[in-house]
Amino acid sequence: MIIDAIKEILNNYRNSISLDKLDSILAEKNMRNVALEEISKSEIMKISSGIVFLKSALIEQKKLIFQELEDYLKVKIIDEVLRDDIIKNFSQKISDNFIIEWIDIPLERKLRIFDLILSLVMKPKKTSDKLKKFFDKIVDLYVIIAIYSTLIFKNFESNLEYVFKVIENIEKFEELLKSHLFNILTVPDLVETKLEEWEEEFVEVEKKINKILENTFIDNKKFSKLLFKRVFNDELNNFDISLILTRYNFKSFYEWTLFLTDEKETLEDINRDLFEDLGIN
Repeated sequence: MIIDAIKEILNNYRNSISLDKLDSILAEKNMRNVALEEISKSEIMKISSGIVFLKSALIEQKKLIFQELEDYLKVKIIDEVLRDDIIKNFSQKISDNFIIEWIDIPLERKLRIFDLILSLVMKPKKTSDKLKKFFDKIVDLYVIIAIYSTLIFKNFESNLEYVFKVIENIEKFEELLKSHLFNILTVPDLVETKLEEWEEEFVEVEKKINKILENTFIDNKKFSKLLFKRVFNDELNNFDISLILTRYNFKSFYEWTLFLTDEKETLEDINRDLFEDLGIN
């Protein structure tokens, strides 16, 4: 009964509604207390970023957005195989949180976002674009954090209490990077108005994060800086930068780091049947 009621509400609100709004409507119908539980068990609904969606509508939006991305890439990349690989890669890793924010946005903003996304895998050697420079700085720091964090799990696996403590310390600052990255890839034009303030903030956060990472491996580096550098560079060379976009599939930095560390866990487990949903084989 409650699922039918929620489905009817979603239909009235063009297939999506904020959780707060839905909550208030259900409260009037005395159905409020069981709504979240029922939605989480439902096969036709999904909650993402505080928005309740009909899954069928979300899938259609994904198809549309990736078709638009493909059209954009046709202008930028001549090699069809490379272009298809990039589309498949992003369709596997881009979180629903982004998809929801990209629905019905102005074309100029969407093109800006697509350009930034492309720079993840095809980084320009030089650019005068201040936003893109800031974006690159955040991405570079995120990559360093991701690699160091996976090394922390591997190097200190016998001392989980220490691992938890270090990851917790990193997460305090990682939350800001996560927020900035999300805003850049959803409202880049608005971020540009705050760039100077955010860049100053970033410098301080970068210093604090680097200090945590350096202190964590200080003994290893004392033993052999060259060996540590080789290990780090091996991880860096094998790291897929677009994995950063999977961060938004996880509630905590700790969970995301576990995902990056665990070789058995795959992205298909997160976006189950996504290729079939999008018609990508």
